[in-house]
Amino acid sequence: LQGCDVSQAVMDRIARLERQASEHASQLREARAANSALAAENLGIKGRHSKKRLRESPGSAPDPFRKVVCLRTGRDPPPISEKRLVDMQACPHGHALSKEPTEVTLRVVEEIVDGKLTGIQYTIIRRYCRECGRQFAPEIPGVVPGGRFGASLTCLETTMRMYGIPYEIIRKLINIIHHTNLAKSTVIGHVDAVTGSLHPLYEEMLEEIFFSEYIFGDETSWRVAGILYWLWILVGSDSAVFYVDKRRGGDVLEALLGGYAGHVTSDSHAAWNRIGRTHQKCHYHYLREILRTLTMKNPGPEFKKFAKALKGIIIDSWHAEKGLNPHDDKAARNLKVRNLLARVRRLMSGSYTEPHCKRFVKRLRREITHLFPFIRLNTKCHNNDAERPLRPSVSSRNVSGGSKSLAGAYNHAVLASIRETCRMRGVNPHDFLVDYMRGIVERIPATAAAAATTA
Repeated sequence: LQGCDVSQAVMDRIARLERQASEHASQLREARAANSALAAENLGIKGRHSKKRLRESPGSAPDPFRKVVCLRTGRDPPPISEKRLVDMQACPHGHALSKEPTEVTLRVVEEIVDGKLTGIQYTIIRRYCRECGRQFAPEIPGVVPGGRFGASLTCLETTMRMYGIPYEIIRKLINIIHHTNLAKSTVIGHVDAVTGSLHPLYEEMLEEIFFSEYIFGDETSWRVAGILYWLWILVGSDSAVFYVDKRRGGDVLEALLGGYAGHVTSDSHAAWNRIGRTHQKCHYHYLREILRTLTMKNPGPEFKKFAKALKGIIIDSWHAEKGLNPHDDKAARNLKVRNLLARVRRLMSGSYTEPHCKRFVKRLRREITHLFPFIRLNTKCHNNDAERPLRPSVSSRNVSGGSKSLAGAYNHAVLASIRETCRMRGVNPHDFLVDYMRGIVERIPATAAAAATTA
């Protein structure tokens, strides 16, 4: 090293060693490939191509220190059919951004246009905010952050899940129809992202139920990771809200609708008495219990006579002559209610020996004031308005057994609320989800005509 720069000599020595190592590695790979080919030929085995290949430019020597990268082996991306510009002039805090962009990036998003999956190229402009001291880039409307699919496809998957279709079936349908290669985890991520964006709207719907004039309520069991939970439903005049909780008592309703002063129609579950000013117990539940007792409990003649009389009182309250008549004035309605209550009291005053009669008498004493308020208020005598929206969830529960996690149960409650509210208001749920994800609407329109006008 006399008369030479020490550092330069060391660097030259390192470079020579690297070239030698590269040559030796190349020779080793060639020898291994030849050996494998010879062994395969002698044994009669067909060669297999490795899924991992080096990204090497033509004519360049292989680098032994380069990281092996797995190339994408899936389908080709769809052709780009449209180009759009995404820009913003102010940061989320309202400060003006710089006029000159700091970065311009291109991003291709796959979207369903006219029933076909096509690519849309977005030009994203990133700008600097002097007040915040950071750069901001606008989000693509309706696209899941970090995803490559647009609102039409993600909302289609969410709509399928909304109607109880399993994730694996959704994945297969999307892949078959649109020639994609989605994984099940990707579909779950899309549904979770869309459902997460609906949480603010779900909270607003809970508040709207509180100001409804009347509420139809019901509940059913719902398993969460094998543990018993309860799926509650609250149906108002033009909206429906589902809620999952581990409790079945009145404290759940007090937490949701504490201070509610409207009319509540429900079954005989006592928890519903904790809210509302007036209550109506479902007549169909009475008739169903009478039929179940007659067919399965083998009662005696005393209960058969009792059941016939109670069934007659209930059915008479539905007819205009003795019960509900929308054209009656307040005095006529009160008179009909008093006559019906007098018949119930006479039935209750009898001396009964059968346990089934005593059970019904005990129930009537507890709910006698909740049997005929529908005549005074001109409402319904049943809670079928709550049981019908609950039926799809019951069917889904019978197939899947419930939810695997509490987050999944909460997502089910949100999607079921959106589905039934859209049905009640005459709105297409898929079209609403697409408009909501793109920021066109903020809540479910009142009617289908309003939805078309907003879009």
